[in-house]
Amino acid sequence: MVANSPSMKSSEKKPRSHYSKSPSIVKPSGVRRFGRREEIFILVGILALAAFLRVYHLGQSPPWMNVDEGATSWNSYCLLKTGMDQHGVRWPIFDSAGYGQGTTTLYLYLTIPFQALGGLNAVTSRMPAALCGVMTVFLIYYVGKRLFGRGVGIAAAVLLALNPWHLQQSRWGHMATLFPLISIAPLATMLWAGFPFDDDDSRPMSPWKSGLAGAIGGIGCYGYYAARLWVPIFYTAIVAATWRAWWNRLRTRQGLLAIGALLLTGLLTFGPLLWATWRFPLASKRAEATWVWSPSDSLVTRIENIAVRYPGHFAPDFLFERGDPDPAYSPPNGYGLFLWYTAPMMLLGLVFLIPSLKESRSARVLMTWVALYPLADLFNEHPTMHALRSLPGASALTLLAAVGAVFSFRWLKGRRKKITIALTVLTFVFVLVSSGRFLGAFYVDFDKEPLKYFSSHQDLLQACEWLKPRLQDEDAVFVTGSGMSHPYIYTLVGLQYDPRQWFRDEKRMVEMQGAQSDRAYRNEEICLRYGKLHFMFGNSARGDLEQLVGGGRTARVVFIVHPGELPEERQIAPAYQISDPQGKPSLLIFEVTMGQ
Repeated sequence: MVANSPSMKSSEKKPRSHYSKSPSIVKPSGVRRFGRREEIFILVGILALAAFLRVYHLGQSPPWMNVDEGATSWNSYCLLKTGMDQHGVRWPIFDSAGYGQGTTTLYLYLTIPFQALGGLNAVTSRMPAALCGVMTVFLIYYVGKRLFGRGVGIAAAVLLALNPWHLQQSRWGHMATLFPLISIAPLATMLWAGFPFDDDDSRPMSPWKSGLAGAIGGIGCYGYYAARLWVPIFYTAIVAATWRAWWNRLRTRQGLLAIGALLLTGLLTFGPLLWATWRFPLASKRAEATWVWSPSDSLVTRIENIAVRYPGHFAPDFLFERGDPDPAYSPPNGYGLFLWYTAPMMLLGLVFLIPSLKESRSARVLMTWVALYPLADLFNEHPTMHALRSLPGASALTLLAAVGAVFSFRWLKGRRKKITIALTVLTFVFVLVSSGRFLGAFYVDFDKEPLKYFSSHQDLLQACEWLKPRLQDEDAVFVTGSGMSHPYIYTLVGLQYDPRQWFRDEKRMVEMQGAQSDRAYRNEEICLRYGKLHFMFGNSARGDLEQLVGGGRTARVVFIVHPGELPEERQIAPAYQISDPQGKPSLLIFEVTMGQ
């Protein structure tokens, strides 16, 4: 590490070029800087790689579909076809009820153009997430370049393109997939607008770019509930970390106009959301059942319960070994949210950044980002750390690793060139092998894991493929609800049901009060029937069945059940059998005429 120079003590007071950073993170002399053409060529290659990894076989890895993903896809389709969500709310802005749990609206609207082109399916529902993931890779390049130079920007883009956490969350259609983009886009736009988060004081501030930055930050909060907490706190914190430079800008006319534009557009976009969240607190339904405290807990106890969740976000078990074990978010067996080769890079990043905190705004911004990334995951219970509410860490820790990799390479190259070359080759081979093994597990074996297969109800979706061409000729369909999370959502999507018919159908919904044993949310809605489809939760469908064949009537009825669930199945051969990845029967479909 280069020793600090007295000439850097007044770094906040005079303009500096991009590479006149504090000596601890300055690029040493003798290291060749690649040109603009090389930079563009490399960046295009990285983005092409990121795009390929995020759109390749988009209907799998993870398997299509998670129940929240299904509710999002279905409500987008309802908006496309009718202008209303599934509950008949016309063009919702702040929230949509989903299946009673509440969901944000931004992803719903991003999905509509793709569904308009390709219909209701896995690819159209997941494509917005994939494209937003690629955009995040580009933005981490831009932010890394502005804060620490081109090399860090390029390294961060490569690492994020290959990162297991970000890759998996870019491949399913849910509001949380927007969180990495929401967390970094305002920072990138503010740097573009000339705000003093980096160590370059020579850039003028632009009021119109500043206004755009405020709007992007405010609109992004419509994308995910956790962002409504994380975004304003994080950006307040990094402003506080660079307050002296902000104060100097505020004393100039251009700076005053730019900061005013930022605050105005931020208030105009985020302000109505704050009001709606307070006035119509649908979002609180997701949190009420899972606060880390009980109503009787004291303030001290509540603070302790919040604080105890913080250290686990930096534990190897969460980051490198198994991630979030929840079936909806868990990575492939044997993998965490990051591959192990990034661990020493992160530690080296800390070694280079910590001594520079006093003099480098860039270092303070990144360290604040790393420190606050778990913020939105501290207030709600979860078996471990929550992989979705913690998503700002995907970019923050990746950028930290990029700093460690690039700065250690530069530091070592200035001292031991041959050792540097050897270590670089070994690191490249290790990264290549580790990433290749992970990608093989992710794209080949991931969907075959029993936990993934059953949690995404692949068997029910396969049953819907069988049922779809036959539904018109059947009088009723009875679907098991045993061990299934909102099977009606899966049938609506799997059958590509017509939303207009959905609104015409007779429906029976039951609102479940209180937190359920499966950690369901308060006010969650259980659908017992829509149209011809009836869902069997215990004896819930007995009355429908008796009414169907009462008075001597006959009816063509389909039963979709687990083996052993239908008492008469020993006397009736199933019309179709669905087996799990191990070859065991998972669902049986019986087609019978009743009332004879």
